[in-house]
Amino acid sequence: MIVFRVDAGEKVGYGHLNRCVNIAKELRAQSVDVIFAFPKVDPKITYILDGFQWVSLHAQCSESVSPLGELKFLSSAVGRSALLIDSFCLDYEYETLAKSFFTAVIAIDGMARPHACDLLIAPSEKKIHPTCYKFNGFRVKQGLDFILIDPVFSARQWMRKTPDKGKGNLLINLGGGDNIIEIEYILDSLESIAFLGNIFVVGCELSKEKYSKLTLTCIEWCRDLIGLLMNIDAVIGAAGVSAWERAALGIPSCTFVLAANQKHVAQTLERENASTIFSGRPSQFGTKTLQSGIMAVLYDDGVRRLYSENSKRCVDGKGVERVSEQIINQLKGF
Repeated sequence: MIVFRVDAGEKVGYGHLNRCVNIAKELRAQSVDVIFAFPKVDPKITYILDGFQWVSLHAQCSESVSPLGELKFLSSAVGRSALLIDSFCLDYEYETLAKSFFTAVIAIDGMARPHACDLLIAPSEKKIHPTCYKFNGFRVKQGLDFILIDPVFSARQWMRKTPDKGKGNLLINLGGGDNIIEIEYILDSLESIAFLGNIFVVGCELSKEKYSKLTLTCIEWCRDLIGLLMNIDAVIGAAGVSAWERAALGIPSCTFVLAANQKHVAQTLERENASTIFSGRPSQFGTKTLQSGIMAVLYDDGVRRLYSENSKRCVDGKGVERVSEQIINQLKGF
């Protein structure tokens, strides 16, 4: 048995849950039992879980429960098992406590923070914090080979030809949190240049009357992201897990850093010359700067081909398979 302790929700987004579910499906295929644990659960979480068992910690414990209390509850609820942590709210101290309750502690984290786990999966190329190497048996698996996206992206990766000039199908996907103001800023910029393409906005509802000059489709909850992406010419998105999904398909993009934990993704894409990077929120940049970046990824043949080819080289979509193998080896004591 392995417990996935994950943070997900409207404010923090669902990218980390998606990648953990991808791992869980692979582990289940290898006859490993899985259960998820969350601070709180909303309807989108239960949909993404796709039948996996789960427990809401705040439904069982006080919202002010201490990390020690949370770990005691989890260990008593699931018995002898391993713990996988994918949360930026939980740290070195939580992992240290967890070792007293679980047979193995595994962490997924690309922020180069201190860790006290048995196995660290770091889907980035940031330098690992030196503290990580002070523990006997501590293993690190790091790099772009361990980027965790749905394996379906691997199968679909080469179905998209290197794009010529786009038809104007633009996706805006800024992930979790209250980003409506940022999305409206982007739409205002597009409206000011009389953009005539099709715009798809994922994650929120907007007034079509306000943007009557734009061809706008709002998708509050996208249940077939891959199907949508296969018909998209360019993306304006955050530098979260979704950045790797569009990279795997070779979709030209403008990428915004909306949170500190997204910096390492943006830095990698920028180093590989695989996306136009904006190191901040859309509203921090001038309208002309935004317009220039968007128009290039939609209509500049040279930019589109460059970003498409380079982004595909960043991620092959096989990270889930590699990470699952590492987890099973850890559970076996290898």
